[in-house]
Amino acid sequence: MAIIQTTLSPRFLAERLRCFGNCRRWWVAYSGGMDSHVLLHLLWRLRELELELPALGAVHVHHGLEPMADDWQHHCQRQCSQLGLPMHSLRVKVESAGEGLEAAARKARYRALGEWLQEGDLLLLAHHLDDQMETLLLHWLRGARGLQSAGMPASRTLGPARLARPLLECPQAKLKTYALEHGLTWVEDGSNQNLSQDRNYLRHRVLPVIEERWPHYRRNWQRGLAMAEATPRMLEALARMDLKTAAATQGPFGHTLSFDSLPEDPGRQVNLLHHWLIWLGFPPPGRRALTAFVRGLAGGRHDAVPGLCWMGVELRRHRGLLYAFRSLPAAPVGAWSWEPQRPFQVVGGGCLSARPERGQGLVWRDQWQLRFRQPGQHCRVAGRPGTRSLKKLFQERGIPPWIRSRLPMLHDADGRLAAVADLWICEGFAARASQPGMVLSWEPDSMLL
Repeated sequence: MAIIQTTLSPRFLAERLRCFGNCRRWWVAYSGGMDSHVLLHLLWRLRELELELPALGAVHVHHGLEPMADDWQHHCQRQCSQLGLPMHSLRVKVESAGEGLEAAARKARYRALGEWLQEGDLLLLAHHLDDQMETLLLHWLRGARGLQSAGMPASRTLGPARLARPLLECPQAKLKTYALEHGLTWVEDGSNQNLSQDRNYLRHRVLPVIEERWPHYRRNWQRGLAMAEATPRMLEALARMDLKTAAATQGPFGHTLSFDSLPEDPGRQVNLLHHWLIWLGFPPPGRRALTAFVRGLAGGRHDAVPGLCWMGVELRRHRGLLYAFRSLPAAPVGAWSWEPQRPFQVVGGGCLSARPERGQGLVWRDQWQLRFRQPGQHCRVAGRPGTRSLKKLFQERGIPPWIRSRLPMLHDADGRLAAVADLWICEGFAARASQPGMVLSWEPDSMLL
């Protein structure tokens, strides 16, 4: 964890959110307090950088625990209206079952947010370094072991979405300076003075005593946290080293890694895949899910196709390659009349086009029937002996199974298979030297790229 010396700025925030740019929408958990208002204002200012960013909005959780709760909600709505941002409010019912009101409210809040968020959403929280320090101390006092197990993670899954804390390495003093410099207004939660809550007791009674004895404890604590953060940086460096031998490429069916070139250690495999996905611009899955996926790879048959799907991204294995790509829509079903003069494009089936060329490719006809794969189809490839099933042809060509049902197939008026995308032309349908022909070209869905 770096010690932040610079002033908070949109560029600072953009750097910490670059791996989440492919999310569908960013939502700020907006309480109306100073911290969340600073985060919301910083995100609103990202437009100054002229970046292509997801849509931005705020979500406010109404706990109903304080007399001013309605006023806080109205304040949040006014602030969002001034910024031109949408805001959604969630009302929760807090029921304490012997765990304390603070813990019960937190549980109700995260449960409501997890149920409301949709796949592809990113929830942004304004937790900062001081919050992290309080959390660490609380967890240590309650018996947690180790820095990484006790603190709040910078990102994790929440229901079908992701959660991120981009200000986690920044002390609250920086947030307050920013709020005052930009004239922000916020609400003060009176419950923050309630010393019956453990966090408030630490904040108002314990930490001031520590500061009186050790005035520079925050700086020293930052150094300790920065040392603890060296482990993730070392893991990233190790992943970059492993990537050099993993034969990473971008082909027509997604980004790939050579399975046989992965490091032997499963932990290093998980580490490499985690960072590789981030470098591709995909939000990574949870470590537990990724570890289970790696275990499945080790125990799967050669022809098995284990897959991992999350937040609109898929990770699959086919033969000796691992593929990473955006989740595809359902494979198209049906039949269409196709005139070669016009490209044919269908969601889930890519785009098929034709270029007239005498004596080349498929024999020219003004109209073809276009369908997608059906069970038991065969083709005798022009110029090759014997008839083969499409399954065999796909296997010979190394076409991944999830692509096969998306390849457009041309049929004549009698329903005979004439061509499979731009891969094969069946016997009897290839243009002879004197015949008008057309060279086919098929582009897969852009989501794969």
